[in-house]
Amino acid sequence: MKVKILIMEDRTYLFTVALPNTGFLLMFAKKYIFLQGFSKNIKKPVITLKNVVQLARFKFPHLSLQNSVPIIMGTVYSCNISVSLVEVD
Repeated sequence: MKVKILIMEDRTYLFTVALPNTGFLLMFAKKYIFLQGFSKNIKKPVITLKNVVQLARFKFPHLSLQNSVPIIMGTVYSCNISVSLVEVD
């Protein structure tokens, strides 16, 4: 998380906190499912569609969901995370 503190000569200050990046938030939202392969079990990261919509609303409140969800989905796919329609335990 980025924090910016600007202190003026007259001892006033400006304190701003930037939103965390999308990859950082995905790290906390993703869960893992275990798939059985031929020779070994595979651990695959998954995020629900509900979490994608919540993340889109949080990161881009000024955009409609039609415009913000594809931005989030691009990050999800680039992180090799699958999207599930149902809740994963």
